[in-house]
Amino acid sequence: MELGRRNVELALLNRVITAASSAHDPVELLSIVCRELAGVFGSPQAGAALLNEEQTSLTVVAEFRSEGRPSSIGHIIPVAGNLATQHVLKHRQPLPIGDVLNDSRMASVHHLMEERGTLSMLIVPLLARDEVIGTIGLDLIEVHEFTDDEIRLAFNLALSTAQSLATARMMDQIQVTLAELQRVLSRGQRINLLKDGAFIGEMELAADKPAVATVKTITPSRIMAWPATQIRQLLIRNPSMNSTIQTIFTADLMQKLQRSATSQA
Repeated sequence: MELGRRNVELALLNRVITAASSAHDPVELLSIVCRELAGVFGSPQAGAALLNEEQTSLTVVAEFRSEGRPSSIGHIIPVAGNLATQHVLKHRQPLPIGDVLNDSRMASVHHLMEERGTLSMLIVPLLARDEVIGTIGLDLIEVHEFTDDEIRLAFNLALSTAQSLATARMMDQIQVTLAELQRVLSRGQRINLLKDGAFIGEMELAADKPAVATVKTITPSRIMAWPATQIRQLLIRNPSMNSTIQTIFTADLMQKLQRSATSQA
């Protein structure tokens, strides 16, 4: 049993190391890690969040999610009042939570966990250059007590990932990634130079937030516009379309972030 477990761990670490050597930016690498972790634990969703320079909040920049699960990309996780996140940042160790709805450290996000059907969670720090630069959160939709072996596996995977992120090139791109994502969410900031077929204003629908950016064309352009209220009504009548639309929006946002990171590298 010990040999089999070790072989699984080594195979997983090898896949992550291989991915790190070919990944072009932090988002791509973290997305691969989330997918691998979710596969090992049978999780419907895993997300990676990066800590801002002020260490006041984390921003979800990559994820794996099963069909039908709402996307977390772009979500801001405040550190203040979030005891679980504070614990991970302070102790720099994984935090297993077997019953998130009854754990006081998760009180600030109980409503979110309930909406998502998350019953257990493992939060793992990303340690680079001896500092926490982010976390990986693994959601389970059943109550689960994480074993020492499971926690060690997730932590080793996160450490291997963080070592790759610690390269100068990756660290620079992490700041670009956070900056670009914050520009999507902050009024008055430039988002990107858009190409044919790109979405604009999708955050109003995806995050139920008012428009936060002004788009100016620099060449004659044609757009197709659809009021958000009409789209919401359509999704109410056809719930199965919601997952597809959210996936499309998430993929488009990821491409914008990746193009921005590449152009700034």
